[in-house]
Amino acid sequence: MNGHSPRESVHSQDISEMQVSDRDLRVLSNECVQGGECFGNCKAMLKCRLCEQCILEDDRADLAQAYSEHVSKGAMRRLLPSTTIRFPKIALTQIDRLQTIWFDRKCKLDSAWCH
Repeated sequence: MNGHSPRESVHSQDISEMQVSDRDLRVLSNECVQGGECFGNCKAMLKCRLCEQCILEDDRADLAQAYSEHVSKGAMRRLLPSTTIRFPKIALTQIDRLQTIWFDRKCKLDSAWCH
C-alpha cells in the first residue's frame, strides 16, 4: 500500500474530494433545470447523468479525479478523451463516453479544457 495505512489513504481521498466542488464539475445548465430535457428524467440521455441531481457517486468520483488531474497537469496534455481528435468508432465504456461528454462541455465553457 505504498507505505501508507488504509486510514491515511481514506483521509487523502476525503481531502481530494473537498478540493473539488459540485460547481467545479458542473457542465450542464439548461438541460438540468425545470423545463430542461434532463429535469426529472436522469435516464433520458447519457449526458443527463452529469446533472447534479442525477450523478452517481462513482461517476462523481471519476470526474473529480479528472478535474484534479487537469488542475495539476502543468505542461502535460491530456490524450484521452480527446476534444479535438475524433477517433473512428472505438468501443468506449459508459464512463468513457460520459467523460468524453463532460470534457467536451468543459472545453466549451473554458478553452483550457480543450487540450
